[in-house]
Amino acid sequence: MLKNKKIKFPFGIIDLFIIISLISLLKVQINEFANDPGLGWHLKNGKNILQTLSIPYQDNMLGVKYDKLWIADQWLGDVLIAKLKKIASWPLVYAFFSVIYLLTFYFILFRGLRKHSQSFFFSAIVSVLAFKISQIHFVLRPVMLSFIFFAHLAVRLWDIKECKKIRRQDYMIFFVLFLSWANLHPSFLLGLFILVIFTFFDLKLLPLSILSALSTLINPYFYKLHLSIMDFGKSEFLTNFFSEWRPLELFSLEGKLYLLLLSMFLVFSLVLLISKKLPKNYFLILVLTISFAYLAYDSVRMIPFFGIVVAFPICILAKNVFKIFNVFLNKIWPKMSALLVRTDEREGNLPAGIYTLFSACFLLFATSLTGKLIFFEGEFGPSVSKYPYKAVDFLKKRARQNHNKIKVANEFDWGGFITWYGRGRVLATIDDRSNLHGEERYKLYNKSIKSSANFRAYLAEINTKYIILEVGSKLSTMLKLEKDFKSLYADDIAVIFKKL
Repeated sequence: MLKNKKIKFPFGIIDLFIIISLISLLKVQINEFANDPGLGWHLKNGKNILQTLSIPYQDNMLGVKYDKLWIADQWLGDVLIAKLKKIASWPLVYAFFSVIYLLTFYFILFRGLRKHSQSFFFSAIVSVLAFKISQIHFVLRPVMLSFIFFAHLAVRLWDIKECKKIRRQDYMIFFVLFLSWANLHPSFLLGLFILVIFTFFDLKLLPLSILSALSTLINPYFYKLHLSIMDFGKSEFLTNFFSEWRPLELFSLEGKLYLLLLSMFLVFSLVLLISKKLPKNYFLILVLTISFAYLAYDSVRMIPFFGIVVAFPICILAKNVFKIFNVFLNKIWPKMSALLVRTDEREGNLPAGIYTLFSACFLLFATSLTGKLIFFEGEFGPSVSKYPYKAVDFLKKRARQNHNKIKVANEFDWGGFITWYGRGRVLATIDDRSNLHGEERYKLYNKSIKSSANFRAYLAEINTKYIILEVGSKLSTMLKLEKDFKSLYADDIAVIFKKL
């Protein structure tokens, strides 16, 4: 046995995974990190809140006005992003969210899995699979903050389940967690959902569930926040309009990882069922897995939460499967059986990747303060190959010359960017805030800008003569032939027209 024996070279599997994951993030994945369509308005809203020290109840960023309540359901996340960018620009923002992502899977999740499965090898494998499948949403926006909240909640719930009691500090932890989460991102409802599942199987969690639910009402919009989130889910058009809410494609990389995780769960369950060694809490495990597997299949947005949830069932089942397998292996190949046991014990005596993880976090923060980022050689901010920087610069110059603001009909995906980069001189008329625009406005946009039908009526409704479009789009090709439209600017990305 290796327990309590000093390891000469304290480097294990999890350390290797952390290094590989860090390099994969900063060499490949992070190139698209700031290309989320909503990043621009998140930055602008955060900046406005910091300047005015007030939370908005109506939109103040677009060129069109809505006489209705706008629920900024990610206001605290917006403030955080804007503050980080103000302190040390893009590199610090990149470093902060990369650190949050690494800590979610290799500190909180891995340590939780290791504690509850006692299988260090499987904990490392499942952690890296959860890390990888969740990379589909490794994008710069407040939702990334919810991953660490969700992982911490899952670990705490399994801790309570194992020790069979609620500690006094748990009430404070859950209260603060859900209060903060409700002001950061709407995904706090998923936290309440998993809490309800655990409560169904253990009623002593009921007071904790009630307290957690009540704490989410402590937000600038009270219960209207919850109603706004649920209204989105009622619209089939909106869930199909936004790509992240569409069903999972099983032949994509995320789809294959999804099937791999489910296959591991099913195989382990079958082995234990045949061996009559299913754990006592198997029905809880089954309900959790089925519920989040359905959510993830129905909507790509749910993939990271599925990865975190299913990690615990897989590791808990794997612990029992490994015992059965090792007994069998010991009969036919004793040396391999002993090697597997020693390897797992060695991993258990290592510091669980702590030194490697925190060294990586330190390097990220340290290099960000120099204006760079370790391993990253690309461009910071929204990509110049995707967003119309030069076209918006043209409009800003025109607005300054005319001493006014220019309102433009714009591509939906460019709305947030124009709000941020337009600097108040160029105003977008649509972006990805579904709880502001509503289903009817998106349908009108889809019909007018994307389908090129009745676009004149759309321009009249939003009261603008300027329109910025993607080069080669159906409407841009059509407008070149229209006598009452003049092309003002064109480059490889965007073209600008003005109605005469």
